[in-house]
Amino acid sequence: MNLKIAFDMDGVLINLMPVIQKHLFIMYQDAGTIIENGTHKIKTSGNLSSNKVWKAIDRAYMDIDEIQPIHGASTLVAALHCFSESPVRVVTARPERSRLITESTLINKFPGVPFDLRMNQNKLLELDDIGYFVEDRRKTAIDLADAGKIVFLLDKPYNQVPGKEHENIIRLYDLLHLSPHVTSFIKKGIA
Repeated sequence: MNLKIAFDMDGVLINLMPVIQKHLFIMYQDAGTIIENGTHKIKTSGNLSSNKVWKAIDRAYMDIDEIQPIHGASTLVAALHCFSESPVRVVTARPERSRLITESTLINKFPGVPFDLRMNQNKLLELDDIGYFVEDRRKTAIDLADAGKIVFLLDKPYNQVPGKEHENIIRLYDLLHLSPHVTSFIKKGIA
């Protein structure tokens, strides 16, 4: 059975931010840089070019041993694969140049689970046959919800906005909270 649910990778299945922050700190420690742990805000006293940020991100991608799965991710993807006997779809905005290391990370962090890896900045283009998506970025979640997808938005400090959530967005506080929804979809034959 093909799964009708797919996942973002960074911030949903794996926690890449601490590794990126480590590499940014290494790059800027001699320049008096301050990096706030646990957030996406990076304060520097010098110029932080997008080229330097991408260099740190590329180094973080290579640092597989430092990258950790998000709590509940291993259990969830293993259960989905066990139920469906299908690869679990991952749609990431990572650049194509990082495909091999991205595949290696998935294999290393989620042994025994095959993945259908899609790499595209426009995630909607990779989700035509998917009804449900798990995401951590609010803007992406809204774009997908506006296109009719049901989006499980994994709660993060950087995706908080006061007010009512989009009707197609369901906020999750832990990936394990997705299990009852997936069980329901399975019973209905739509997972």
